[in-house]
Amino acid sequence: MFASKDTLRNPDTLKSFKQNEFDYIIVDEVHHGQAPTYQSVLQYFNPNFFMLGLTATPDRMDRKDIFELFDYQKIYEYTLNEAIENGFLVPYIYYGLMDNIDYNSIRYNGNKYNIADLDKTLIINERNEKIYEEYLSKGSGNKALGFGCSIKHAIAMAKFFNQKGIPAVAITAETDNREQIIKDFRESKYTIAFTVDLFNEGIDFPDLQVLLFLRPTESKTVFFQQLGRGLRLCGGKNKVTVIDFIGNYKKANNLRKYLSKSSTEKVNPQSGHIEKIEYQYTPKCEVIFDSEVEEILDNQDTSEREITKEDLIDAYYTLSEQLKRKPSQEDINRDGEFNVSRYLSVFGSWAAFLKEIGELTEFSYHFPQGTHLGHVMYIFDIVGRNQIKDSHIAPQYVRFSGGYAEGELGNFQRQTKYKLQAAMEMGLLVDFRKDTATDFSLVFTEKGQQVYIALKPLFSTIDLSFKESDNNEISWAMVCESTINQTIKTYLSEHKEAQNTVRHVLLEMDAVNLLLKYLYAIQRKINITKNDIYNDFFNAPFVKQYLDRHGLENPTEEVRKRRVPFLLNILEALGIINQTNSEIEVLTFVPSKGVLRLEDKETEDIINERFRLLTSNSPSLDTNEVSQLKELYGAYFLTDKYYLPINKF
Repeated sequence: MFASKDTLRNPDTLKSFKQNEFDYIIVDEVHHGQAPTYQSVLQYFNPNFFMLGLTATPDRMDRKDIFELFDYQKIYEYTLNEAIENGFLVPYIYYGLMDNIDYNSIRYNGNKYNIADLDKTLIINERNEKIYEEYLSKGSGNKALGFGCSIKHAIAMAKFFNQKGIPAVAITAETDNREQIIKDFRESKYTIAFTVDLFNEGIDFPDLQVLLFLRPTESKTVFFQQLGRGLRLCGGKNKVTVIDFIGNYKKANNLRKYLSKSSTEKVNPQSGHIEKIEYQYTPKCEVIFDSEVEEILDNQDTSEREITKEDLIDAYYTLSEQLKRKPSQEDINRDGEFNVSRYLSVFGSWAAFLKEIGELTEFSYHFPQGTHLGHVMYIFDIVGRNQIKDSHIAPQYVRFSGGYAEGELGNFQRQTKYKLQAAMEMGLLVDFRKDTATDFSLVFTEKGQQVYIALKPLFSTIDLSFKESDNNEISWAMVCESTINQTIKTYLSEHKEAQNTVRHVLLEMDAVNLLLKYLYAIQRKINITKNDIYNDFFNAPFVKQYLDRHGLENPTEEVRKRRVPFLLNILEALGIINQTNSEIEVLTFVPSKGVLRLEDKETEDIINERFRLLTSNSPSLDTNEVSQLKELYGAYFLTDKYYLPINKF
């Protein structure tokens, strides 16, 4: 059976197959495998033997995630140079020609050049004439495909070549009667076609003899996809001519890395400094750069070797401002100015880099341990009544920068830190965890004050006392530990306004959002064993991405069992789950902001509007949003057949 992913991912189509319907599944273009449109299919099927992924462009910035889909089992790899040398693809002669465009005057966002600026700068008669002359002299007027920077650019180039008497056409996403025009180009009714990204993959014109690269190369994947359009074997074709116009644009020096088989560093014997990187290419191909281009590329190689710590740190914070959150390593590779490998070579590890800039946090900072809601309620009561001096959170017991005392007192100080970290991570106390000063003040955040007021009538009804220890040492063991979740849950169910307040605050906690998303998107069932959660939660892709963003290593089994219970306690107290010693029962779907976030770059306004629409009496979400939500949470989400009621708090 053959199927397109767009047809197969339709919820009705997908559910018409059993999850083990097939013995063997082949996924083409698997470099898209982490996209939601592919994930809905890949996560649904469980083939009886194995699944094979195929791609011509595995070296994407998110390569790790692609290989992760297949448990890092690479069966076979065959390089472009090997295919050319073994006669499965035609050789190329590549011309890197000087492009007299000053790219320093074009806006650059750290990842891409501004399209409007490119249009204005590149669509000029002088450059068009140069392209035309080089096409005739080096491409001999043969059948060609040109890649521009925009639809406007493709149309302008086609118009220019037609004026020169060469039958040309622009084929873009906006082209009317596109299939017919593609057919006409295939039948050589046009000599040259100009496009943008439309033919990067999936379209085959074996008789192409010339490729024109008319824009800055900003992606290795796109570069090889475009190069691949001209390498197919065809009768009477012994090579393809590639004409690339290269200026002083960012990362132009990557072109030689893409094309070469290997490289060597030429070292000055006196100084020991690297003078130049020399590249070796497959002998069947020719690679020719203008001398001016060589100079640009050599200078960029040199500058790249001279990247400082300050450059890398500035680039990290620039991306952080763009994303409005901490970047992960994947974000750095995809959207950052420098590759993660540069950070690793300079700082030694990603964690070391985050530590140097003060962004590294310990695991319990994000996933609290050694605490329960009785501890949080005690802290709330003490801070609210301003009775800190003689309490369990008195200054002599609080240590956030080490320096614990010896013996039982030191152990108590460590436990006190865990309890306060939990309250801070929940957004209830002002966060001073990075403040190494000994003078501090435990005060509510604005949201913490709201929660305190909402819960204040409850404090007088709870026994917040501590169990007596055998040796009369101070301890965090509390009388209410086994009953506190149910006590809070009952109170909130009887006080709806308080319930809404507490839910709104606690459901902004990162770890709680991650667990909710895991329950709804990965487990998708009412009854779940705790062992399943302990074993699987930290392996969920979005959880692993969160860990990476904060420089946290995937926790051991023992660490997982110490972190997850507190999150389950929060969900139980909020009335979202019930739990026993061995399993949980999911009661309702709660549309928190983390659960409703469909893409990392979405703004709070977008998510808030999605929340408003989803929780209104007549939900009117965009069709595409509905499709994405169903991909995440199941085909019956937002229908009467969905297994959970949606809680519209």
